[in-house]
Amino acid sequence: MAAARSETVDPALTTYESLAPFYDRFTRYDDYLRWSGLLDDLMQRHIVPGRRLWDVACGTGKSTAAFRDRGYRVLGCDLSAAMIAEARAKPENRGIEFHQADMRDLPGQLGTADHDVVLCMDDAVNNLVGEADLDQAFALYMDAVLAAFEDDVPTVERSSARGVELSARYGLRYWKAMLQVCQGWALAHR
Repeated sequence: MAAARSETVDPALTTYESLAPFYDRFTRYDDYLRWSGLLDDLMQRHIVPGRRLWDVACGTGKSTAAFRDRGYRVLGCDLSAAMIAEARAKPENRGIEFHQADMRDLPGQLGTADHDVVLCMDDAVNNLVGEADLDQAFALYMDAVLAAFEDDVPTVERSSARGVELSARYGLRYWKAMLQVCQGWALAHR
């Protein structure tokens, strides 16, 4: 999928294709069980309407399996075919659906209608290198964040003001618009 985006080599794809066989050893101290518990608690407190979860940039499926074990019906996707192959090969990932997909092109063929939660954990956002990449990723991020307000008006005011400033500087129109929605929410809830 990355080759269709550009004539140049995608550094994220190149990195993760070669890292895939070693990724689980590289991330062996990452505590996906704990992280999934913290996020599950957050989702429960904010009454996420269902248990269908999309794990974007899922890598070898460690986080995907952690959410499945917490009762979510999960779908994992990753840019790297090698990472998806590693995920599919793990016995603990049986029953989980994995697809190769570029998070910069989502929802694409996978759609979003069948998911209540979309997550992108760990360091995947570090691989977004252009304004267009950031614009798309933050648009998805804000869609999810808007569903999980904590009624913390001062934090919403601070975060949205800073986000609007940064998005205006970098021309991230959708991100700016979504943050302006947050600003409006904060004004209405003072």
